[in-house]
Amino acid sequence: MSKTQQPETIIEENKAATAIQTCFRGYRDFVRFIMKLFSAIQIQTAVRGYQTRCYLQRLKQEEERMSLQNAAATAIQSCFRGYQDFSTLIIMQHFVCEIQARGEVTKYDAVSENSNEGKGNVENDGSRSKTVDLKRRARSFGR
Repeated sequence: MSKTQQPETIIEENKAATAIQTCFRGYRDFVRFIMKLFSAIQIQTAVRGYQTRCYLQRLKQEEERMSLQNAAATAIQSCFRGYQDFSTLIIMQHFVCEIQARGEVTKYDAVSENSNEGKGNVENDGSRSKTVDLKRRARSFGR
């Protein structure tokens, strides 16, 4: 070979080697990119799964807490209603004893035997002014 052809073939071989290296490096970088992308997707999947499990656990704990709070609220309401009824009973007993001690009439039980309609007539001998409304007294006493 001549001296002039040798550098031309070397230049062509260098160009071909450079093209091959460029293609290989591009392929290698593409594979690395795909691997990194796959890894990133795997990490994101793991993190999102973990976050979802934590969120579900918090929801379950909140549901259990609300269930316990509802049970506690029901128990408190039940106790308070029992206390309220007991207080009303005590107040009513107090007023009944007070009325019985005074001898006041608490209810119109007098029925006229001469009633034509069978409904009964209330005797109106002034005892009406002595009648005591126990519910009204109980309400005003406790509040």
